[in-house]
Amino acid sequence: MTSMEAAPTGSDLDRRTFLKRAAGTMAVIAVNMAFRFDAVAQEAARGGYQFFTREEGELMEAIAGRIWPADDDGPGAIEAGAVTYIDRALSGPYAAYQQAYRVLLHDLAGQIRRRYGGSVRDLDERQLDALLGELEERADGDDPLAGLPGRRLELGLGPDSSFDMVRTHVMEGVFCDPIYGGNRDFAGWRAVNYPGAHYVYTAEEQQVFEPLTKPYQSVADL
Repeated sequence: MTSMEAAPTGSDLDRRTFLKRAAGTMAVIAVNMAFRFDAVAQEAARGGYQFFTREEGELMEAIAGRIWPADDDGPGAIEAGAVTYIDRALSGPYAAYQQAYRVLLHDLAGQIRRRYGGSVRDLDERQLDALLGELEERADGDDPLAGLPGRRLELGLGPDSSFDMVRTHVMEGVFCDPIYGGNRDFAGWRAVNYPGAHYVYTAEEQQVFEPLTKPYQSVADL
């Protein structure tokens, strides 16, 4: 069973529920990463794409919006600025993935033109889901990421496929510290009731399952 198949397929709400369950520690990891990449924090304050072209950015927005869709409970990856996070990361600490993204997005755009005769703007949610499902199921030799330099980062993240790479980075963008361009208005942290960067979490706070009363705050607020 693939990871897309493991998630309930009845609705976007089901998908978000599945992803929330799988994302419990990602917000904490993102806060720790925030102390490591100060340059990215400065880049995220600037407007516009720094790595993606406009067409690449549109395609990434569409993909991100299907990986973490908006619903009645809150905003999705698009609203949270996940693509801004990825764009800034590719301009800095994730530069090893630049060629992988260029090859992947060119490949997907070509598929869309051949199959639908247009751009990603012409696709509906069902068609986007089918495109992502096919990407996930590609054999290693057919994956645009296969054989490219920088396939595994020294950070230890090392996604093994294009789908894994994009999904990992989108989720990082949802749950990163807001200083890096994602998690706008603490959208990701609010989804999992994680207040963010605080100097101390007591033992009791780390064990409770109810939402904490701490205010949401960024590393920038410390």
